[in-house]
Amino acid sequence: MHTFLLIIQTIFNSEWENKIPIRYLDGSVEKNCEFYEEQVKYESMLPVEKRRGLEKQFLIMFILSNRVTLQTRLRFFKDSYENIFMNHETREKFLAYYLKIQRTYRVLSKFAFLCKYKLSPVFMNKDVYLNTIDEDHPRVFTLVQNNKKYLFSITDLINILNTSLGNSFFFVSEPLPCKNPYTNIPFNKSTLYNIYFFIKKTNFIMPPMFQQYFLSNFNLRKFGEDNEELVREYSIKQYVNNSEIDELYYEINSMLKGDKYGKKMKINPEFPKEKLVEIMRPYLELYYKGTHTIDEVKRERYIDEFDRKIKRFYEYNKTFGRAIMNKVYGNTFDFNTKQKYQMTFNDKHIHFHEVESENDFLTSHIEC
Repeated sequence: MHTFLLIIQTIFNSEWENKIPIRYLDGSVEKNCEFYEEQVKYESMLPVEKRRGLEKQFLIMFILSNRVTLQTRLRFFKDSYENIFMNHETREKFLAYYLKIQRTYRVLSKFAFLCKYKLSPVFMNKDVYLNTIDEDHPRVFTLVQNNKKYLFSITDLINILNTSLGNSFFFVSEPLPCKNPYTNIPFNKSTLYNIYFFIKKTNFIMPPMFQQYFLSNFNLRKFGEDNEELVREYSIKQYVNNSEIDELYYEINSMLKGDKYGKKMKINPEFPKEKLVEIMRPYLELYYKGTHTIDEVKRERYIDEFDRKIKRFYEYNKTFGRAIMNKVYGNTFDFNTKQKYQMTFNDKHIHFHEVESENDFLTSHIEC
């Protein structure tokens, strides 16, 4: 932020015939005193009509405050612009000075970033599948961190964002800062904004959690408080899709035993676990949403939907999961061979996402 102070001095010097040496102020009292004495000395040599107005005095006092951050700059502008001792003409002059300083600062900052961007070497240019990605591809995001470039495909970037924001402990929202996985350093706010507008200009759908994070001004605490339900539903989906087969098999059996229609299904213990989990996975997700959601209205809707779908599943095939013994026919004329049987399972079922008759696609946009 010292650059901001140097720009103020340079702009002042450009308006005066006799140039005052530009000081690099580091916050020390000695340098501040030298700077102020020079300003007062030069001011006393000028005719009254050419001396600084109130708008320049405010800027000089800001230079001497030694608290130049983004927050203090904005607060200084607000307090100075609304000062009761400024008339309309002085306020307009102050605004013109401040905008000129700010515009110069932004141009220099942009130039410095472009130089840094061009000179930084590419440190990582592979996606999670170890495929090489091109920096110039429209779906590749380039992150400059620690003077190195890290390339991310848009799919990898979305996964990083969802994993961090959707972090939970037993379905309780505990969002984490979004970080560069190669350095474990959190993205700064400017990077988060760049990521948001990078995704927005592509044809990818904006991740709902990252959209809400953006609306929270990338305030992690506010995002966690306002979007606990969204994070919880995401964590349920991740748990159901990524947990071990044995764990989900146990949870599905518990779910069925607790339902009036599910407990009527006599699923054979030897029924393939993988197949049962694959069929029942969406039912388990809906069941968890109905039991863990904190919104009472949504809870009732999820429970009603689960009861309706599990009833439809049962009535479609009441013998689902049962074993069927089929004879294996060998040599017809060999009467000494013992008859063999092959076990198969009744896995005929209705698909979870099959549209119900009352929810016709062509009329679903008209009726609720």
